[in-house]
Amino acid sequence: MSKFVVLIPSFNERRSLLNILKKIKKFKVLIIDDGSSDNTYRAVKKYKNVSILRNKKNIGYELSLKKGFELLKKSNFNYVITMDADGEHSTNDLKKIIKFCEKKNPDLIVGNRYRKNRVLESIISYLFKLRFNIMDPLSGFKAYKLDKLNFILKKDKVKKYFLVDLLINFIKYKMIVSTLNIKSNLKPKRSSKVGGFFYVNLKILLCLKFIFYK
Repeated sequence: MSKFVVLIPSFNERRSLLNILKKIKKFKVLIIDDGSSDNTYRAVKKYKNVSILRNKKNIGYELSLKKGFELLKKSNFNYVITMDADGEHSTNDLKKIIKFCEKKNPDLIVGNRYRKNRVLESIISYLFKLRFNIMDPLSGFKAYKLDKLNFILKKDKVKKYFLVDLLINFIKYKMIVSTLNIKSNLKPKRSSKVGGFFYVNLKILLCLKFIFYK
């Protein structure tokens, strides 16, 4: 039976993060606290199933995930499931994604959100569906087979493209990439935790270059 760990980057999201942790006490969890000022580190230490690393300074969403990947690369887990700390992803989908992994044994699962946060995300999702049959490349809810992830991280650097570049590398090396429909709990009017309006939308626009990958 495969072993799973949940990786959650968090920046000043203590309240929603604690709500998540209350629901996933049966899972092993690694949290990368990205220099939060809301006492996240101390608040989650009481959970015995949780390990937490606190960045000395804020390094951003992508690099925090990469740091988590590096910490897990020599672990005995088979899959690492990434999810966001803001409550957008339903914890009920963890069992769904684990069941899918154990049955289909994919190298990567991309969680397909029914509702996207921005118009640009919907446009990019449509284009990726046409080009790669991937419906939600910007989704933060993914499951990576750890040995395949380690292989790719040795070959290529992860840049600031919401890990879409990492997804493209799974395709590049002809690995098995699957999609799975998931729920989205995000409230329509929430502030972004990964940057301001123009910064985030610029990063999303830059992901368009991957459409032309050959």
